[in-house]
Amino acid sequence: GLVDECVILQELNKSNTEIISSLNQQIINQSQQISTLSSENNSLIQLNSEHSKKIATLHQQLSELSTTSENSSHTTHDEHRLRSLITEKLTHITTENTQLKTDLQKSNDLLKQALDSEVEAKTRITELTKMKEELQQMNNEKFRQLEIDKQTIDTLTI
Repeated sequence: GLVDECVILQELNKSNTEIISSLNQQIINQSQQISTLSSENNSLIQLNSEHSKKIATLHQQLSELSTTSENSSHTTHDEHRLRSLITEKLTHITTENTQLKTDLQKSNDLLKQALDSEVEAKTRITELTKMKEELQQMNNEKFRQLEIDKQTIDTLTI
């Protein structure tokens, strides 16, 4: 009867408390992951920015070389070597930058997943906390009922 219902409600409440505690731990882990991913992300963005500057500088150097070549009647061997050296550097850094953009996209995706999962956990905690409060109210009701029943039995026995 009522005693059994009280025991069941207490068990449910205990179980809810454990789930909430586990979700809170999940949120802590998630927050640490988000923090790590954010800093990795910022590093990638910084690196991307540096690469872009280097690429711009190399393009500028190539452009200046072309202007120099046009102004002189012949292109020297050194200018050719310099041009191919810059072009090689440009190709290398552009390839690196493409990889960097891929890494950045992956990092952004992971960050989004972690944030979503953190929001889910927080939502679940809110739901469970509400359920816990409702269970506690039901339990209090049952206990009140038990008290009333006990008093009735006591008065009847007297």
